This record gives sequence, structure tokens and C-alpha cells, in this order.
Amino acid sequence: MKIHILFLSFVCLIFASCSEDDNSNNSTTQQQIEQLVQSNSFIITSFIDSGNDETGHFSCYTFQFNSDGTLIASNESNTYNGTWSITD
Repeated sequence: MKIHILFLSFVCLIFASCSEDDNSNNSTTQQQIEQLVQSNSFIITSFIDSGNDETGHFSCYTFQFNSDGTLIASNESNTYNGTWSITD
């Protein structure tokens, strides 16, 4: 009898944890990331590509993510423009 109660409790827990608002959590997380990147400038402190340390290519650049989806990477002598987005 205890096994049946434990099993039913487990099934109820699974169904309770699966809800339709999971997409809203993703949307909230996406908004939080957007707010974070838009309110700060970033520098690359480590960039490893296929086992190769490529950090030196970015070491003097500052990256600014703008709310209109544009991205500016700049150092003392160069400025590069691009775009950014967050997708689910």
C-alpha cells in the first residue's frame, strides 16, 4: 500500500511540475539577459576556439550591446558595428 501512495505522490509531483507557464519563464529570463547586457559594457577575458586561445584578438576591445539590437566593438583606434539578438 505504501508503494502505491508513493507512486501516486510521485506522479502528482511530475504533473504539478509540468506547467504551461514554462514559456513565460523563458521570456522572463530572456528579458533579464537583455537588461543585463544593455546596461553594461563588456570585455573578453578568455576566448578558446577549438582548443586554441584566441583571447588576444579581443583583448583591447570593449563591447556595448544597445537596446535597438546594434552592437559596437571598439578599442582606441578601431570601431566595428554589428547586431545582436537573444532567441529561445
